[in-house]
Amino acid sequence: MQHVRQISYNTVKTLASKAAKDKVCLKDTATTKWFAAYDDDVLLGVAGSILKNGNGRIRGVYVLPEYRKLGAGRMMMEHIMFYFSDSGACYVDQLSSQYEWWVKQGWKIKSIVPNGAWIYKTI
Repeated sequence: MQHVRQISYNTVKTLASKAAKDKVCLKDTATTKWFAAYDDDVLLGVAGSILKNGNGRIRGVYVLPEYRKLGAGRMMMEHIMFYFSDSGACYVDQLSSQYEWWVKQGWKIKSIVPNGAWIYKTI
């Protein structure tokens, strides 16, 4: 059964080199909370979140290639958006190299940059 849970950065850093090949940065910060999608005990992907001054930021969304298109990324995003909403955030942004997909999900483009686009969503 697929589920999402909060994890430590030790789990995340095991995927850092694989993620870098897909232009996904999995560097940690002092305020990043990391979450992972699992199918039973199999790690499917990870995503980071930062809550600061009432705003949320999503960072480092990475699903292992063999588990893509199974809903793990969407499940992590729903979990993180619920976490932000439950914490009182009303604005969430992120830098994405795959921003076209996010725009189809209702996000808006704030600015285009050389490595993707800053996108945002109000909740």
